[in-house]
Amino acid sequence: TTEIYTLSLHDALPILTHHHLALLAVRPGRQGQGIGTALLRRHHQILDRDGVPAYLEASSLRTRGMYLRHGYADHGAPIYLPDGPLMYPMLRPPRTAA
Repeated sequence: TTEIYTLSLHDALPILTHHHLALLAVRPGRQGQGIGTALLRRHHQILDRDGVPAYLEASSLRTRGMYLRHGYADHGAPIYLPDGPLMYPMLRPPRTAA
């Protein structure tokens, strides 16, 4: 249920103020064309401008790798959901303009 999912992920949430990217999805037939990267870059531009860290849970090792390439780092141990995927909590600090 949604309640079990929420309770399972609650302890991984950062204490600091952050934006929780709950969902980023691209249709399977359109994956690998840079759409997800473009969406993520725009999202990061706004968060970086406002000085807000980004938090998410990657739902696979493949997506974890993508988020690592976009500046996220692991934020604690993977989360085991009952009858669900292993979730990887990740945090990306805001970047400042150089």
